[in-house]
Amino acid sequence: MALNLEQQAIEAIGRSKHLLLITRTAHSVDDLCSVLALAFWLKHQNKSFDIVIPDFENKLYPSYLPKSAEIATRLGSLRSLKITLNVKETPLSELSYDVRDGALDITVVPKHGAWKPQDVGFMSGDARYDLVIAVGAPDRHSLEPIFKHELNTLQEIITINIDSSPANEQWGTINLVNPTRSSACESLYTLFEAWNPQQLTADIATALLAGMIAATKGFRTPHLSGKTLERSSALLEKGARRQEIVQTLWRTHSVTALQLWGRALARLEQDQTTGLAWTFITDTDLLELKADTNALDGLLRELLSYTPNTKAILLLQQRGSLWQADLHAHAPYSAIEISKDFLPTGNQEQARFVTDLAHGSLAEQKAQTLNSIKKYLVS
Repeated sequence: MALNLEQQAIEAIGRSKHLLLITRTAHSVDDLCSVLALAFWLKHQNKSFDIVIPDFENKLYPSYLPKSAEIATRLGSLRSLKITLNVKETPLSELSYDVRDGALDITVVPKHGAWKPQDVGFMSGDARYDLVIAVGAPDRHSLEPIFKHELNTLQEIITINIDSSPANEQWGTINLVNPTRSSACESLYTLFEAWNPQQLTADIATALLAGMIAATKGFRTPHLSGKTLERSSALLEKGARRQEIVQTLWRTHSVTALQLWGRALARLEQDQTTGLAWTFITDTDLLELKADTNALDGLLRELLSYTPNTKAILLLQQRGSLWQADLHAHAPYSAIEISKDFLPTGNQEQARFVTDLAHGSLAEQKAQTLNSIKKYLVS
């Protein structure tokens, strides 16, 4: 009898010796909480794993979760290099090494005789990871900031792809992608329940509930299923700290941040023909409100709730004589594709780029950026 997807994932994790947990650049609260829930679960399974999230900042670590998971921003080598020396006829007496001027010098001394060049061999060693779990990654390209030139290596490793977006390309070896679920965290909950519900601790339950609350804006999004509400209730019974989650997600914005957000909302414009919405924040705004760019954290997600019927939304933040642009696209549109003329970084859902000074003043740069994106959306 064929195993279902959750059973396949359970078996793959059970066989794994060293896992890699990853999510995309510009990750959501749901993505981050999913990764942390996986980390807490794997610790209970005594599994060895690493977490890599590009551009992650410690201030983003949820205060309602224990700081027991280490998150790296860069991926080390995916494979070792083996150097072999034939010592059958010429036995080894001494071995030493030194690193000088950016080079590794290895010195070997035989007991007798001498080695020839053909006695030395080089080969790739074992893969560092035997399983990758990716959360909230719509396609392989969205993980390029992690793997860079080694992205093709991802195809050689078993990968579990966890997401709830209908735009996900089902690119993994095992795809736990269900658009009827509210979030990646809800998909993880069903996986853990199928595996061993007794190991679903209060910390894991808190991480999962936080992702579900963030993804549904406090269970206020349309088309919310009864199953989602049932699962959230079950997480509360497991000890999920709902009050801490809500206070952190919705009540920790400073007065300055709220004032800055108010200015952005007051300037929010929408083009019904192209489906683009946009707004901007200037250096003058930051100066007058005595705010820094940290006050803008979460603004784009807030703007999304005010523009549900758009194809894309653009937030422009002045950086001296340039604009930093954050673009969010709704499926099936791709933010990285829409903004390709500006050499963006990001993924299908969200991309970031900086405007070009060659396009003139700030006003001219803004106009050129808007025209370029609108042109793509109606093409």
